Amino acid sequence: MIVKSWYNLNVLDYVLWGCMAVAVPVVITIILAIVGWFFVRPVYRLRSHIGEIDAALAFYANVYCNNKVVSDDKKDEAERVLRAKATELDGRAYEVIWYRLWARVKIVPRKKEIEEASAVLMALANSVHDGDVRENSNMRKRVEKLLGIARR
Repeated sequence: MIVKSWYNLNVLDYVLWGCMAVAVPVVITIILAIVGWFFVRPVYRLRSHIGEIDAALAFYANVYCNNKVVSDDKKDEAERVLRAKATELDGRAYEVIWYRLWARVKIVPRKKEIEEASAVLMALANSVHDGDVRENSNMRKRVEKLLGIARR
């Protein structure tokens, strides 16, 4: 058996090892970028949108919980924003590849919870103008529970 040591390698072997040293990290980087783009990015976007919903619920709480004393312009704005967040929530959820896997490990809410939260958020948007204040507050709590938004 002939064993080559590093000092017995010819020039072609050095070139091949050099190419491998450059090519392997490049290929790994490309694979990780593809995985990140198709699998991680949609999950990040969904969780980011859930954070935006949390911010919108907090920001417009004075509008849908005091709808008798708030101007119609503020009500219209709150209705428009909450409706947009509700419709976009479903779309962001459908972007996620292998959704059941992510939901099973509790990284995202289950699809059923997303759909229900979207429906409740849409109902909240519809009741901004003349809905019952207590019912609006209950809808907000329901959305927060379904999306896993923790309140202190």
